[in-house]
Amino acid sequence: MCEDGAHGCPRAEADWSWLPLLVNYTPGERNSWIIVREENKSQYAEMVNETGRASVVLFGGMLSACSVLLNLFLCWLLSRRRPHSLPAAVAFPARPLLINSSLAQLALGAFVIPLQVVTEKVGRWALGPVMCRCWLSAQVLLVALTVWSLFVITLDRFVYVVQPLAYSRRFGRRSTIGAIAFSWLVSFATLIPMIVALDQPEFLHEGMCAVSMTRQHAFTLSFAVFLGPALLTLIAVLAVVIAAVQAKIQQRMLRKQALGGPLNDDDDEEATRTLCSDGRRSGHGRCCCCPDISFVTYSEFVHVGGVASAVVASVLVSIGLWTPFYVTNVLIPFCNGLCVNPDMWSLFVWLGYSNAGISPVVWLLDPDVRAQLKDLLSRPRQKRRDSTRKGSNTMPVTL
Repeated sequence: MCEDGAHGCPRAEADWSWLPLLVNYTPGERNSWIIVREENKSQYAEMVNETGRASVVLFGGMLSACSVLLNLFLCWLLSRRRPHSLPAAVAFPARPLLINSSLAQLALGAFVIPLQVVTEKVGRWALGPVMCRCWLSAQVLLVALTVWSLFVITLDRFVYVVQPLAYSRRFGRRSTIGAIAFSWLVSFATLIPMIVALDQPEFLHEGMCAVSMTRQHAFTLSFAVFLGPALLTLIAVLAVVIAAVQAKIQQRMLRKQALGGPLNDDDDEEATRTLCSDGRRSGHGRCCCCPDISFVTYSEFVHVGGVASAVVASVLVSIGLWTPFYVTNVLIPFCNGLCVNPDMWSLFVWLGYSNAGISPVVWLLDPDVRAQLKDLLSRPRQKRRDSTRKGSNTMPVTL
């Protein structure tokens, strides 16, 4: 009688032979588990999702479809001509940056999420090792690209909030291309540790397309992909909030100095129109953060609040949805057994994926996006008015 794994005897579970310890795992059944092993005083662990849940499959399919459709709609909306009611500084060059971020969410919803749904449905990874490596690399790349895109968008909006009049001159097409290239290059750089580790046979578990995470790999991937750029983005967002609040205070001060008294928020548009039509100038009422701003030109500050609100909301939503996943990802190598509930882990995974469908909705707070949407919805009404006017101006010809 030969023992399992001895010379000349077949292994019952060949795919799992290199794992000496399986926690909460029953071969042949669909359940959730953490795989833990120790080798050379290094602890490896993978958290594998519970599979076969119809509700998760349904949610994942709906999330994938919504993220693709919403991000396609946002990209198309941003590619339309700018409405005349919106200053050019609000729309350009921020549009390509928003499209770049939206394309990352689109790819996440079109490639990463559907394969996660297939794995959830089948109960294992059935697409081969090459596709597994591509899928893992795409997830790392797209999440990193999402955060770095938010970082460059935040810097762009900070420049606009601080100096709205000089923004178009200082942040032109070259700067936009450079910002997009920077986000892609840094995102690809985060793949280097993972690509190097994928060549190690003990790093990748191809049965469920999961990676073994040492403490070094966990910290490297988590901080390079998400935690590091997220911290930088939050610092930039804080700077945008401070600058926007100062701009709003200075806007009220300039208006008060120009008109000789305080104004209500309802009078902002009318007062701005009056000042711009009069063209009056004075030596006082200068903005400390923007020397080229006077009471005649502070109408550019009208959109500062909307720009800041959109950036802050988008950053907080994206970082808030992905933070539980990556914080838990750092903690897993320190686990001795089942220290993280697999259901909670699965919730964190899908919570991060949900950002692909929620992010384009949050960007509706942006003045440019709202102006484009308003212009799109008002066109049928305008066409009906034009057709009505043409019909009323047409006189019947009688013989």
